[in-house]
Amino acid sequence: MSTAEPLAPPRLSARVDAGAIMVLIVGFAATLVVIVVAVLWRDIMGDVFLWARPILVGVHLSLWLLASALSGRRMLRGHRALVPALWLTGAAAVAFHASMFLLTASLPCPSLC
Repeated sequence: MSTAEPLAPPRLSARVDAGAIMVLIVGFAATLVVIVVAVLWRDIMGDVFLWARPILVGVHLSLWLLASALSGRRMLRGHRALVPALWLTGAAAVAFHASMFLLTASLPCPSLC
């Protein structure tokens, strides 16, 4: 019979990265703006490109969720989490602006004039 002490689960050293949390909050606010744009799509773009609404929201939301998950995982492991938060939130913003530019540029002139 062994008198060894029971093994305790390893304690995670959580390190809160305020910069990453701030970037994630800004990214969440940007995701809400994308959702508002999708809701007001008919007022902004008319009845064209209705298929783009769920794609824009889906891409932006998935990149923000990925940034949150990676940043949270890095914070739980005690590492800095600012880099994945910045890269993925920045990628979401660039994807949204580029796609909106391309969609607007491909509209026929009467809807813009």
